[in-house]
Amino acid sequence: MKKRVEACQHFFEVVKNEIIFILKDDGVMLILFGAIFIYSTLYSMAYHNQVVRNEPIAIVDLDQTSTSRSLIRAVDATPQVRVKYEVSSLHEAEQLFFARKIYGCLLIPYNYEKDILSGRQVFVSMYADAGYFLMYKQMLAATTNVIGTENIRIEMANFISSGVSGEMAKALAEPVVPAPVVLYNTIEGYATFVMPAIMILILQQALLLSIGMIGGTFRERKLYCRLMDVQQKPYSVFNVVIGKALAYFVFSLLISIVVFGIYYKLFHYPDRGAFIDVTLFFIPYLLSVIFLSLTISAFFRYRETSVLVLVAWSIPFLLFSGVSFPKEGMPEWFYSFGKIIPSSNAIDGFIRMEVMGATLKEVLEQYRMLWILTGVYFLTAMIALRVRLHKEVPRCLDKKH
Repeated sequence: MKKRVEACQHFFEVVKNEIIFILKDDGVMLILFGAIFIYSTLYSMAYHNQVVRNEPIAIVDLDQTSTSRSLIRAVDATPQVRVKYEVSSLHEAEQLFFARKIYGCLLIPYNYEKDILSGRQVFVSMYADAGYFLMYKQMLAATTNVIGTENIRIEMANFISSGVSGEMAKALAEPVVPAPVVLYNTIEGYATFVMPAIMILILQQALLLSIGMIGGTFRERKLYCRLMDVQQKPYSVFNVVIGKALAYFVFSLLISIVVFGIYYKLFHYPDRGAFIDVTLFFIPYLLSVIFLSLTISAFFRYRETSVLVLVAWSIPFLLFSGVSFPKEGMPEWFYSFGKIIPSSNAIDGFIRMEVMGATLKEVLEQYRMLWILTGVYFLTAMIALRVRLHKEVPRCLDKKH
């Protein structure tokens, strides 16, 4: 009974000391609270417009007829692009492009109107900067839609001139009418696509960095000496791991409530998941990240080392998730390897729940994987801290003697 009481005392001592240490460490507080809110705000504000509009382009109209000018007006009327320059040659358009004043160019050839009236095929050339995929997509969509509409208009005019009624001419000119239905991301916005994943990743990175910094500080300042009882015996590794994890879990849960309960709704990101389902899903995610962070933190000798090592991993972590680049384009082993990272499973499940409206039962694969990672990283944290305690505590005793 006495041992159990002592174990409980040691456990609560670890929790209390860890919370106090977090609150007193300005660097950790800056990352754990400041960085999350700063990055969430900056990313959300940067992507607030969601869709690229009024992309500046140039027109090279070699025909200079009423038909070509009608095409130019139609292109300029689209929300995606705006005709900023009308130049006389491709060379002039090229100079504007290299000066970054435009991001594309539309070339209307000689005899454009004459060839259309003669029934000959006409080629309208589009030059677009594919180095910026979002801009390339907007120009491609604008020009193809306008030219497609122009083709239908010309076909209808030809049918009507041959004696076909207006309704029949329309049906003949456009026999198949596409009816696209955009699911989930109805405005086709970039923020709606990427920010749910980014917020999950920001939370993971903040925990990794803050816990890594504390691990490096413990080793650098010989703070592992505090994890001993009055008899100079180290605390139970189980109590140390669970105590530290509980302290971080309280902070991370509070941060998650603020970020996903306020920020997420403030910027109007998709929120179709049930509150209870999302909360239950977050529990193993936070625990798995915390235990992974505790495992890694035991290897840092200095607090600055954690920042240098872990900051660079944010981009690979996003890549592993299959959001920035679709998993169908990756080697299967590469995507499967990424599943050892908690954020990969959490991003997949969170997007299904919040963006697509899935229930917890429908993301059981990701949910189970997060609990498996929680168990695995709990064991690795136990091993890593056991090794660290066995190395650091004897040094503390040697100094005292």
